[in-house]
Amino acid sequence: MEALKERLAKAAPSNPFLPTASRQSVLEVAVDFLEDLTSRRRPSYYNVTHQSGRVVRFCLLKSCFRLGEDIVGLLDFSGATVPCVQYSVTLQSEELVSAAASASGERLLSTLGHCRQHAFCLHLRTTHLHLPVPLHVTPSFGSDIAELRWKLHFEFVMTTSPVAQPGSQQSPGGQDEWRPPAVLDVQTMVWDLPICLYPTHPGHVSSALKAPSQLSLQIC
Repeated sequence: MEALKERLAKAAPSNPFLPTASRQSVLEVAVDFLEDLTSRRRPSYYNVTHQSGRVVRFCLLKSCFRLGEDIVGLLDFSGATVPCVQYSVTLQSEELVSAAASASGERLLSTLGHCRQHAFCLHLRTTHLHLPVPLHVTPSFGSDIAELRWKLHFEFVMTTSPVAQPGSQQSPGGQDEWRPPAVLDVQTMVWDLPICLYPTHPGHVSSALKAPSQLSLQIC
């Protein structure tokens, strides 16, 4: 606990108007620690490729999130060499039970999806990802008995058929028109990106669920 307080004290900006002898409660230290872990870092970029070429470049602002927070990312198809027709992103949890704790004596792995975003992206240059993390789920943890991990599960539907670009065809009246193809040869590719989920402030959960909460204020 003291080592954590020293770490947070070094990371926090100094304020000459605050008393140096003030002591933080356990809840305040825990909240500051969560803020330090889940604060915005530098963006991470991932080039998703297929055997036929590049599919998309994905940008994730950070990889650690709190319960109730939004997962925000950017999908860039401008430099893709393989046309992507549609995509879906699912927030999934993986629960791994050790062999010593399972009834069958074997390691058990179960995957569960919680929220999903699906969109068509043919001829799009960029689009965004926005997934809300539910408040009722369990954060990431690990023990000798079980481990709970979180990941973003991507599914890309790509086409190998030539698709005409918008504006390449003109109607008899001289206006540009585009008609979608009736049949497309498609392939599906999956990609998993691990992330970490942490707890959130109890007050945020109480306000979102409209549950009663108790607060105390002491004036010295």
